[in-house]
Amino acid sequence: MTSGNDIQLLSRNYLPIPYDHRAIIVHSRKKSTSSASNPRKHPTKLNNKIINFYENKFAYFAGFEAASLYGFDLVQDFFQVDEYVYTGMEKMTNQQFDNFSDLSQKIGEYQHSFWTGMSEQGISKIAGHIGEVYAADHLETAGVSVEWPDASNQIGWDLLVGGHEVNVKLVSEYSSLGEHFAKYPDIPVLVPGDMANLPENTIYLNTTDGIDQMMTALSSGQEHLVIVDSALNNADVISQTERATDLLLGSPDIIGSHLPVLTILLSGWREASLLAEGKTEITHSLKNISLDTAGTGVGGAAGAKAGAVIGSAIGPVGTAVGAVVGGISGAVFGRFVSNKVKRAPYKSAIERYETEAEKLNTLVNEETENLAKDIERVTTAKQKEIKLTVLREQARLREDFERVRQENRMELEIPIGQVVEIIQAAVNEINFLQENVKIRIMKIPWFRRQFLPSRRQLAMELAIKRLHTAKQSLQRYQSKLQSKTTVKRNELYTILAGYGVQHAQTTHHIQSIEDKRMQREETLRTTVFNSQERIIGKRVGCLRDLAKSIVKAKQDVQLKLNPTMEHVKQLADIVKSEANKLGAN
Repeated sequence: MTSGNDIQLLSRNYLPIPYDHRAIIVHSRKKSTSSASNPRKHPTKLNNKIINFYENKFAYFAGFEAASLYGFDLVQDFFQVDEYVYTGMEKMTNQQFDNFSDLSQKIGEYQHSFWTGMSEQGISKIAGHIGEVYAADHLETAGVSVEWPDASNQIGWDLLVGGHEVNVKLVSEYSSLGEHFAKYPDIPVLVPGDMANLPENTIYLNTTDGIDQMMTALSSGQEHLVIVDSALNNADVISQTERATDLLLGSPDIIGSHLPVLTILLSGWREASLLAEGKTEITHSLKNISLDTAGTGVGGAAGAKAGAVIGSAIGPVGTAVGAVVGGISGAVFGRFVSNKVKRAPYKSAIERYETEAEKLNTLVNEETENLAKDIERVTTAKQKEIKLTVLREQARLREDFERVRQENRMELEIPIGQVVEIIQAAVNEINFLQENVKIRIMKIPWFRRQFLPSRRQLAMELAIKRLHTAKQSLQRYQSKLQSKTTVKRNELYTILAGYGVQHAQTTHHIQSIEDKRMQREETLRTTVFNSQERIIGKRVGCLRDLAKSIVKAKQDVQLKLNPTMEHVKQLADIVKSEANKLGAN
């Protein structure tokens, strides 16, 4: 005897095979990625600039800046602000955000720091709403109806899944659900796949019968029910939220706009000149600058004090003068001269030396202060130049990113005219299949067909009924769309895939959309790459100009100090001569 189950199984041989349009999307993206050009390496032009800068003896300025810039990938940060972020913020605030600027302004209203970005509480709150959007999307893709509450702060639940209240928790530990179940034991919780210490009766959506198990459990009212969405990842959503809010807040992590005022340029201006002339090494310069910053003590004697001032400000010449002065002081204090007449010239030479050394000390301090002001003035001007460049590049990137986002968003919808054509093509495909099956039935002899139907004939007749039901469902669906101007692409593809029709056409459409998306994103990556290179080039140029200005200012100061330094040296020679006369060698 022929069983109904056997006939149902046989009827499938005459029906189109259902398919998963999500698998087509994944395959298309892998194909597009594999056929795309190789990722960009560090720009050759930029490397040449940095290398040339090293050869010009200013590498420790540019190298520091370039190293800080190599670390960020602006493209990825821009792509963090996707449809899930927009929708999550819209659900959280009950507001509509049409562009990047509106969303950025809203994010700025929440507590945050310019340097560290959004607070942990803010990140957790926003990430929770973004996680709800991911969960809803995953459920809808699986064919489950999802409804949102009217209020963003709905008590107890976040989504209506198949008409049942469900709370979405973006947490990493099962123990975090204790508070919820204590208040609402009958409201299930949907959690991410990376949650730890899950109970044994947990339902996993991504298994073969996970959806059926979930719907059965929801209908039964099972308490303390935990549903795992393995496609949802807590760590990934938190990371995306942090990077997206940093970008929206204009955090310095995305594109820094300041030029650091290095201590090496203020307290160690002489070292910049020595480095430029190749007379010292960077390690020695850093050591000297560290000592200057720490404030090296000077000797107590007037001569030694002047020598230390000259030596720290001028370099080798000052060091020689300081050594002479030290010798003089040692000689004076090491030898007692009782003859006041003989000591008078020596004392006078000491007094004149101390007076002029003090003048030199004052002059050095004044010129050092003026030099610091000049450096600060030039630095401020260069900061403004870089900031203007960065602001221009940021504005350009925001416009390009907004354009790509809008284009991607438009691809999610299909015009109603095209939808009607696709549905009609699907109906025609079903009609063709029906006719083929009918022809095969008619080939069976009449008597046998009427009185002794085989399992094969019954299966074909059942297939015709199912095809007729599918056609009616498609036509009813089309009639419901009369008032709409567009239809969600995912919604239409889910229906077509469920009936197994328009497989080739759907694959072609998805591949075309993914190719266009990849082209837009590749163009955006190129735009960001060029923007990054322009910013780096501007920084390098400003640092080069700043270094040249410092060297020039140092040379001017040295020329101004030379006459006084020479005069002090002459007085030091006189002191030494008078000391020699007294036998204080």
